Amino acid sequence: MASFDISEFTAPDSGYSGKTLFFTASWADSAGRRHSDNLVIRIQANDHQLFTTPNAPRQAEVMRRLGRHGIPVPHIVGVEYDQTVFGAPAM
Repeated sequence: MASFDISEFTAPDSGYSGKTLFFTASWADSAGRRHSDNLVIRIQANDHQLFTTPNAPRQAEVMRRLGRHGIPVPHIVGVEYDQTVFGAPAM
């Protein structure tokens, strides 16, 4: 069974267009090799709004498309549509 750990979890107080969480993910693949990566979760803000129609999944898709055309954007690992996981869509 592969192991998966989350460490160095921080949530800065700033940010009004979404909630941002920073963490380090560490895991072993099926061959037993260890991996580690610093990651960010952006959760769509539904309480106070900077944008009139926030849409984290759409933002992720726009970033992916821009990246395919050579524009430097963060690598999107995944999108969570199920609002029960983080309370809102996230990427």
